[in-house]
Parts: sequence; C-alpha cells; structure tokens
Amino acid sequence: MSIRQHLSPETVDVWSISLACAKLPSSGLIDVLSPAERTRAERFVQPKDRQRFITARTALRGILGSYLGLPPAAVSFRINAHGKPYLDPGPAMLQFNLSHSGDWALCAVTTAGEVGVDIERVRRRSEVHRLKIAQRFFSAHEYRAINSASPTDIESAFFSGWTRKEAYIKCHGKGLAIPLATFTVSIGATTPAALIQSDWNPVDVTQCRLYDLDVPAGYYGALALLAPEPVRICQLNWSVPAASNLR
Repeated sequence: MSIRQHLSPETVDVWSISLACAKLPSSGLIDVLSPAERTRAERFVQPKDRQRFITARTALRGILGSYLGLPPAAVSFRINAHGKPYLDPGPAMLQFNLSHSGDWALCAVTTAGEVGVDIERVRRRSEVHRLKIAQRFFSAHEYRAINSASPTDIESAFFSGWTRKEAYIKCHGKGLAIPLATFTVSIGATTPAALIQSDWNPVDVTQCRLYDLDVPAGYYGALALLAPEPVRICQLNWSVPAASNLR
C-alpha cells in the first residue's frame, strides 16, 4: 500500500476536525461509511452524537485517502482484538489513530511507528470527584501528584494525566487490557509530557514518546508514539468536503 501524499518519517500529522456543525446523515456523508460503521452510527441514541460520529469517521476516511491516493469510500479497515482499527490490506506503513470528544476530533497520521491520540472535553466536576477517579484508576505516584496540586490546578493536573494515559494505551492498541495503574505518566499542564514508568512494558520508558497537543479551550489533548527518536508534531485543520466530493 503506497503513500501518495508525502509524509516524513520524522513527522506526525495531527488533524483537528470540528464536529460542531456535524452534517446530518441525509447529506450523504453516511454513504461513504462501511456497513459496520453505519451500524455503529445507528446505535447512538442522541442524533447529535450520531452526527458527530458520522462526521468524524468521514473525516478519517478523507484524511487517510489523501495520503493513500484513494477516495474516502475506498479506504478499508481491519480491527484488532481490542478494537483498534488499522488499514486493510496490511501491513501498511501508514499508522493512524482517531479520538473525538464533544465538538472536536483529532486524527494522528504517521509512518514513524504505532501512534495513539486522545482528546477530552472538560466537564464540570468537583475536586473531590476528580480525586476519587484519580485514586481509583491512576498510579499511586500520579494520584499523589494530583492530590498535591493547588485547588486551581487539580483540573489541569487530572486531564493532563488522563489524556497522556489514554494516548499511551491507544498507542499499543490493547485498550484497558493494560490496567491504568500499571504505568505512570508525568502530571501537570506545565510539566513536559513523558512516560515515567511502566510495569506492563518497562522498555517503553525509552521507546514511547508522549506529546501534549494544542487543542481548543475547554479541551485537553495528548499523543503517544512508539519511536526510537523524537519527531516533529505538525498540527493541521481538516474540513469535511461536500458528500458529492467524497466518493
């Protein structure tokens, strides 16, 4: 599977996709999706959530198609045992990952190695709630770091850690088969993103790189990459074209 649009092996392209004006299925966007994707779309109870899913998946197909020289509808996926999608047929040099939350989605594309990306919308919760979640799911070191943060910094401490951890497990494509408490990331929006320790796979401390991403206000984003050397993160914007241009 050759790559048409140039992508340097030292670069990760991260595409931001606005879902705020997600188009209705009647616009024809849903016709670009596979039967499995359409089935997933129909499972959403709320129409707005369904529209966001359709728009995000259509954008994913458009983005990957631009690299592969394929129309979006022709991009084909396979899914691993834990639900992470890959390009089919494989193996392919091009690695990608998609995350969406609220009105935004992120799509990371690279040839540098396995990649994971996460975006989270901040929802209003009490400090006590954040700390309870951290105590239950984070490592002891991470929990102490969040618990010691000032009241005004608990939110940023929590979400910086959460997105870094989600990006890490998505990078490996194993989901919650990797318990969240078995590895430790740096905590705090002003602290450089890093994997500090991993009981699950100790070599990742030197092989997995974490990066914070620029995302809209009210969101946090992070990326994880299995690569031996640092890479350049190139953040871009993607607009879903009219349905008539997608086939």
